[in-house]
Amino acid sequence: MPYIDPSFANIDDKALSVAFTHWLYGDANGNPSSWDKPELWPNGPRVKYIKRRLTAVIASGGADDEQITNLWGGKNAIIFSRSATVRLTAAPAGAALRIPNEHAEYVTFKQLSDDGQFNVEENPISAIFGTIPGQPIVLDPPEMWWGNATKTYTIGNDISASVTVHLTWMAAVLDIAR
Repeated sequence: MPYIDPSFANIDDKALSVAFTHWLYGDANGNPSSWDKPELWPNGPRVKYIKRRLTAVIASGGADDEQITNLWGGKNAIIFSRSATVRLTAAPAGAALRIPNEHAEYVTFKQLSDDGQFNVEENPISAIFGTIPGQPIVLDPPEMWWGNATKTYTIGNDISASVTVHLTWMAAVLDIAR
């Protein structure tokens, strides 16, 4: 039986557990010492779950915020959750405090891969990331992201107030202690 990293051992679908293990351990950038030697994988690095966050502050009527990045530093990653929080940067005078994401349907999100293909066409951010920060109502299935791919994230503001947007992803990556 092929090696399955302990982080994926509790997944019912063993083929998926093997695929996740191979995705991370078989990546030359993420596992430079033994990517092509599966017999060494049980002795090598381990999977670590980490979070990455992008923040955008967009003024009322301001230009869209565009960020181009590789969130995982060139390593293959498996995205297990994503969330977005939208807050008014400054509450209008005399206005009551707002709950997070009350205005999320007015903030747009678009994700473009470095090959020019849309991963996410422009939509309200609440439709992409859910409505409860950190706890989407329906968890997305895990998604394997190729380590060398950069993505362009474009966040737009369609309301008449400045907003602060936090986008957070949690992913499994291989920790090679560098």
